[in-house]
Amino acid sequence: MYFVINGGTRLKGTVKVKGSKNSTLAILSALVSKPVKAVLKNIPMNLDVKTMLTILGKLGASVKIKNDSIVVDTTTLHSSFVPYELSRLLRGSLLLLPSLLARFKVACIGLPGGDKIGPRPFDLLIKGLSLMGAEIRIKGDYIYGKVKRIRGGYVFLDYPSSSATEALMIFASNAEKKVIIDNAETKPEIIDLATLLEKMGARIRGAGTGTIEIQSEKAYHDEILIEHSVIPDYTEACTYMIAAAVTGGNVCVKNVIVNHLRNVIFKLSEMGITCTCKKEKIYVRGVEEIQPTNIISSKPFPSIPSDIHPLFIPLLSISQGKCIVKDLVFEGRYTYVSDLKKMGANIKISGASLIIHGPCKFRGCEVTAKDIRGGAALLLAGLAAEGRTVLRNIFHIDRGYECIEHNLSVLGAKIRRIY
Repeated sequence: MYFVINGGTRLKGTVKVKGSKNSTLAILSALVSKPVKAVLKNIPMNLDVKTMLTILGKLGASVKIKNDSIVVDTTTLHSSFVPYELSRLLRGSLLLLPSLLARFKVACIGLPGGDKIGPRPFDLLIKGLSLMGAEIRIKGDYIYGKVKRIRGGYVFLDYPSSSATEALMIFASNAEKKVIIDNAETKPEIIDLATLLEKMGARIRGAGTGTIEIQSEKAYHDEILIEHSVIPDYTEACTYMIAAAVTGGNVCVKNVIVNHLRNVIFKLSEMGITCTCKKEKIYVRGVEEIQPTNIISSKPFPSIPSDIHPLFIPLLSISQGKCIVKDLVFEGRYTYVSDLKKMGANIKISGASLIIHGPCKFRGCEVTAKDIRGGAALLLAGLAAEGRTVLRNIFHIDRGYECIEHNLSVLGAKIRRIY
């Protein structure tokens, strides 16, 4: 499959954002840790979420899908084995390790996959689980774990890793005593996961800050039905906001939490783009001349996340001057740059930085997605380009977006999926 994009159309209209992919993956993993029945709303049916639901089914869970809601029953879980053929399809499969260990005391999962954006070690996660009593070893394509009892205590993360924070939160929610996670990730998905874990019986303080305290609640009853609505996906919202800006359009992006996008709104405003916020909506109006700015991706939130800055690169490329972008998180995040240069961008890679000289004039050509957000960046460039862009390997984009071509078409984009 591939996209054919005929660029040059100013996008106009309203688009609705789906639930957060990353939140959904963490929440689905957490449900495995105890026998529960849950109704989850605002669920995105992108490829990564579908893969996670397939894994849950293999483990014995019951999953029923209805529109953007799902009913998950993990009371029927009977396995703690995740085959490599499935785990390698997404990074989020790693979060099943603490859940399966908490549930069955033993677990075997294939090594996780996901985007090829540089080294993404999970030693912090394994170190944290070990401090709480787990024995972990890696052999071949699999991670093997066992635990007799989940201990409480203090865990300091050398780096505020998202996956480590989420995994340790899940594991700590089943510990014998209080667990303190220090130097934790602070992004909105952490708060969303904490809200879900509290509904499952944990007591949590400090989610969204650098220090999280978690106390397991022993008086948990598995007959309780959990209902939870996943937060909107701020990365998807940012994609549509920049789509409006890069085409000089006028778009309303709805079903958003504005506070999650303050960093994006600030940067767009620096570039002269008008962003008007009203309740759960952001109105974005493009301008003829885009002003240059610099972006640094680091941790923790509210820094511009590493998976958002690629979306800005097409916009920076058509700005009126020099821009510098630094990614201090993933050293392999710039794989999409060579294709943007094919389309006409003037970009130089210098260590962890991109040096961008604008304005360029994008030209349509054939390009290839190599990861989710890099693929989305190429799609955005295609919307702004003169002529026809063919974007291949779009399964990467499908991993993070549900029917993105439909949503863009509603806004007037000329984009087709070719099978």
